[in-house]
Amino acid sequence: MSVLDLRDSNDLSNKKSSLFYETALSSREEFNNFISGFNLKNKSNLDWWSENTSSRNTYASKLFYNFCCIKFVNELFKNRSIDIDEIIVDSTALKNILEKLIKKKFSSSIKVSLKKKWSVQAKLSFKFLYYSYFFFERVLRIFLARIYFRKIHSSISNKYILVDTFLSQDFIEKDRWYGDFYDLLTKEDKKEILFVPTILSSSFLSTLKIFRQISKSNRNFLVKESYIEIKDLIYAFSHLFRLNKLEIPSYLIEDIDICDLIREDIWSNRDVFSIYESIINYKFFLNLSKTDIKISLAIDWFEGHCIDKTWNLALKDFFPKVKRIGYQTYRSFPLYLSVFPIESEKETCVIPDTMAVQGEACRKDVKIFLPDLNTISVPAFRSKNIWNNHPKNGDISSNILVSLPLNQNTSLKILDIIFSLTDEIKVSRNNFLFSIKPHPQNNIEKLLDKIKIKIPENILFLDNNENFYKLLEKSTLLITEASATCLESLASGVPVIVIKNKNGFFYDPIPSDTPEIMYRICSDKLDLLNSINYYCDLSLSDKNKLMKIGELIKKNYFEPISEFGIKKFINKVE
Repeated sequence: MSVLDLRDSNDLSNKKSSLFYETALSSREEFNNFISGFNLKNKSNLDWWSENTSSRNTYASKLFYNFCCIKFVNELFKNRSIDIDEIIVDSTALKNILEKLIKKKFSSSIKVSLKKKWSVQAKLSFKFLYYSYFFFERVLRIFLARIYFRKIHSSISNKYILVDTFLSQDFIEKDRWYGDFYDLLTKEDKKEILFVPTILSSSFLSTLKIFRQISKSNRNFLVKESYIEIKDLIYAFSHLFRLNKLEIPSYLIEDIDICDLIREDIWSNRDVFSIYESIINYKFFLNLSKTDIKISLAIDWFEGHCIDKTWNLALKDFFPKVKRIGYQTYRSFPLYLSVFPIESEKETCVIPDTMAVQGEACRKDVKIFLPDLNTISVPAFRSKNIWNNHPKNGDISSNILVSLPLNQNTSLKILDIIFSLTDEIKVSRNNFLFSIKPHPQNNIEKLLDKIKIKIPENILFLDNNENFYKLLEKSTLLITEASATCLESLASGVPVIVIKNKNGFFYDPIPSDTPEIMYRICSDKLDLLNSINYYCDLSLSDKNKLMKIGELIKKNYFEPISEFGIKKFINKVE
């Protein structure tokens, strides 16, 4: 019996995984048109823009994945390329649509089975409790903000530049999002900057510690909670009860209405944190507009998420003359749809007026679905050290750097493959070392607790504070998944091996114009072993070639720090 398991927790075969990826790539434009109809129908509806569904954030919403499953199954049966007896899905709406599609188009007796994780079902049943918890947690935040912060007032001549950012206990003075941006400003320019933080914590004690620290910071913060009222939180809590008012018109694929996918995606959204934060963004700007504060520019850390949409929508509604800039470091993974703006988002004013990217080559990438998007290239503030980095690949052929992604399950899969290789590599190479660098937002101790086998001797786990560029200087290659470290490695002349994710979406981090000698994409243990051997055995001539290509990538994708570039970013020069 042949089974096609389309749950995104299941690994597809190499052949099916490649076909699914190609189907997803070719479905992007149609999906953008699909979601655009709902954007325009709900353009003034804050509840629509506060949902992950509208954002096209493929990390947080399964809508595009389920859309691609329909296209994938249709393609399989249209080509009669694979015999299947049963299809397994974890979406009720998808199951019903596939049953109709198979019956209508192929008259087949294929069974479509629904198998959901009980843990997901259980969490959804507690959704009301999540809303209640976040309501009371936000009430406490309001009281803390009233204690630690006073509302800011503008002088007659002073206009502020608002900078959207994020704070956690590990990243307050050390800015993970904007790197050296603030430190590079002049004393006068610093006076105009107000960081508007989103607190990445749902713990009262963590929030208390963060508020205490930023109240003493040298940087100026405009804390949203200082401007939020209890009635705003009641409005956010009531979001759950307004969802039925969203306009969900029909949309047909092969004469089958697929709009139940939208309804299901909205009702199954457990990311209550983002919903609250999105509504709070909007209410913050509404309340701010009633004060005497003046704004000359608003900079959004832009990934196209729902919190970005409501940030930009609120500015357009309440500060229509303020210029909106979106700052985007390189993350042009083709299936991470939310980072690529579309026409309906421009028409509904939920994206910035101008997108600021970190290099000239990035301007083309961000405009893939919106060619007339206004873009500028500004310094790569987070990658200043890349211009001082000079790896010496000839002396370090036994060192491999492994940069783990944010997703812990993916990290564990990568480690499992690498651990299984260590004995084979030790036989052929002496003193071989894998240096493992966890994602900055992951706790290394928690990750190690999930590793059930004995860690091989030639595996070294690094501290999160280790300088990535210093590590590159000691490494002959980088192994990772969907990570910005790929581009930094390539620009340093260090080749990259990408472990391909075979469940859910594969987020390809390699720019499309990268020469193939610079990278390998591996699906299994044998692929990885062959690729490691290939790069460790490169001739000196090939290594020099990598360095030259790296210099070109650096030039195209990383704008150097300059006074002019900084002024351009804060809108002080044209």
